[in-house]
Amino acid sequence: MQSAQPATSPPPLHTSDRPGPARRPRDWLPFWLILPTALVLLVIQVYPALYTLILSVQTRRPAGWEFVGLRNFTRLLSNGAFYESVGHTVIFLVGYTVITLVAGFAIALLLNVKGSRARFYMTLFFIPWVLADIIVGVVFRLLVLPDYGLLAGIL
Repeated sequence: MQSAQPATSPPPLHTSDRPGPARRPRDWLPFWLILPTALVLLVIQVYPALYTLILSVQTRRPAGWEFVGLRNFTRLLSNGAFYESVGHTVIFLVGYTVITLVAGFAIALLLNVKGSRARFYMTLFFIPWVLADIIVGVVFRLLVLPDYGLLAGIL
């Protein structure tokens, strides 16, 4: 026979429903962990984007920068070379995407084959990675050779 448990209210679902401080220090940990990455993104991506936007509405004069508004954009859109450049970019992007997808699918099909052909294709596929490591090792060995290596005087 089970003993009767006293009726208690369920724990609050939201931190604002809890009594006491708004947030516990532990609740802030994810934000502190993301802060360095957010700062790097701000410095590397957001600041240059905003600075580029500011520069795009100005022109350089001998006396300094002069605000011209959207005049730079109207000049750009009235230039035929701009549309030709956009066309070349679209052709390149579509061509690159199609070629990459087809090549990746073909390689996946080749590697999915059972038997000795699969081992041959896997070897052929991974040779560039292995070869790059071998070349790096040989070059480093040549750099540190005691007699005539480039870093022999330092070591």
